[in-house]
Amino acid sequence: MVRTQLYLPDNLYSLAKEEAEKNKTTFANVVRISLEKTLVSKPYMSLDELKAKFPILKFAGIIKGESGDINNDKIDDFLYGDEQKK
Repeated sequence: MVRTQLYLPDNLYSLAKEEAEKNKTTFANVVRISLEKTLVSKPYMSLDELKAKFPILKFAGIIKGESGDINNDKIDDFLYGDEQKK
Protein backbone atom coordinates (compact mmCIF):
# COMPACT_ATOMS: atom_id res chain seq x y z
CA MET A 1 0.00 0.00 0.00
CA VAL A 2 1.19 3.52 -0.77
CA ARG A 3 0.73 6.41 1.61
CA THR A 4 -0.40 9.62 -0.09
CA GLN A 5 -1.77 13.07 0.60
CA LEU A 6 -4.57 14.87 -1.20
CA TYR A 7 -6.56 18.06 -0.95
CA LEU A 8 -10.35 17.82 -0.78
CA PRO A 9 -13.04 20.49 -0.83
CA ASP A 10 -14.54 21.00 2.63
CA ASN A 11 -17.93 19.56 1.66
CA LEU A 12 -16.42 16.39 0.19
CA TYR A 13 -14.24 15.91 3.25
CA SER A 14 -17.29 16.29 5.51
CA LEU A 15 -19.31 13.79 3.47
CA ALA A 16 -16.51 11.23 3.64
CA LYS A 17 -16.07 11.74 7.40
CA GLU A 18 -19.82 11.31 7.96
CA GLU A 19 -19.83 8.15 5.83
CA ALA A 20 -16.94 6.73 7.86
CA GLU A 21 -18.69 7.43 11.17
CA LYS A 22 -21.99 6.03 9.90
CA ASN A 23 -20.30 2.78 8.80
CA LYS A 24 -17.92 2.59 11.76
CA THR A 25 -14.83 2.61 9.57
CA THR A 26 -11.98 4.97 8.86
CA PHE A 27 -11.88 7.99 6.60
CA ALA A 28 -9.06 6.33 4.64
CA ASN A 29 -11.19 3.24 4.06
CA VAL A 30 -14.06 5.35 2.71
CA VAL A 31 -11.65 7.03 0.29
CA ARG A 32 -10.17 3.66 -0.80
CA ILE A 33 -13.61 2.10 -1.35
CA SER A 34 -14.84 5.16 -3.24
CA LEU A 35 -11.82 5.15 -5.52
CA GLU A 36 -12.13 1.44 -6.12
CA LYS A 37 -15.82 1.74 -7.03
CA THR A 38 -15.07 4.59 -9.41
CA LEU A 39 -11.89 3.32 -11.05
CA VAL A 40 -12.09 -0.47 -10.86
CA SER A 41 -15.72 -1.53 -10.65
CA LYS A 42 -17.03 1.06 -13.11
CA PRO A 43 -14.47 1.43 -15.86
CA TYR A 44 -14.78 4.38 -18.18
CA MET A 45 -16.39 3.83 -21.56
CA SER A 46 -14.80 4.97 -24.77
CA LEU A 47 -16.71 7.42 -26.93
CA ASP A 48 -17.62 4.61 -29.34
CA GLU A 49 -18.92 2.47 -26.45
CA LEU A 50 -21.02 5.39 -25.19
CA LYS A 51 -22.48 5.95 -28.66
CA ALA A 52 -23.33 2.25 -28.99
CA LYS A 53 -24.83 1.90 -25.52
CA PHE A 54 -26.68 5.23 -25.38
CA PRO A 55 -27.60 6.36 -28.90
CA ILE A 56 -29.99 8.95 -27.49
CA LEU A 57 -26.97 10.94 -26.27
CA LYS A 58 -25.90 11.58 -29.86
CA PHE A 59 -29.42 12.58 -30.82
CA ALA A 60 -29.65 14.94 -27.87
CA GLY A 61 -26.39 16.57 -28.91
CA ILE A 62 -24.54 15.45 -25.81
CA ILE A 63 -22.12 13.37 -27.85
CA LYS A 64 -21.10 14.81 -31.17
CA GLY A 65 -21.66 12.43 -34.02
CA GLU A 66 -23.10 12.01 -37.44
CA SER A 67 -26.65 12.58 -36.18
CA GLY A 68 -26.77 16.22 -37.21
CA ASP A 69 -29.17 15.85 -40.13
CA ILE A 70 -31.52 13.21 -38.81
CA ASN A 71 -35.09 13.98 -39.78
CA ASN A 72 -38.27 12.70 -38.16
CA ASP A 73 -38.64 9.87 -40.69
CA LYS A 74 -35.30 8.39 -39.67
CA ILE A 75 -35.47 8.88 -35.90
CA ASP A 76 -36.53 5.27 -35.16
CA ASP A 77 -33.68 3.95 -37.32
CA PHE A 78 -31.27 6.18 -35.45
CA LEU A 79 -32.52 5.26 -31.99
CA TYR A 80 -33.21 1.57 -32.49
CA GLY A 81 -31.18 0.61 -35.55
CA ASP A 82 -32.23 -0.98 -38.81
CA GLU A 83 -33.15 -4.24 -37.05
CA GLN A 84 -36.40 -2.63 -35.92
CA LYS A 85 -37.74 -2.86 -39.50
CA LYS A 86 -37.32 -6.65 -39.73
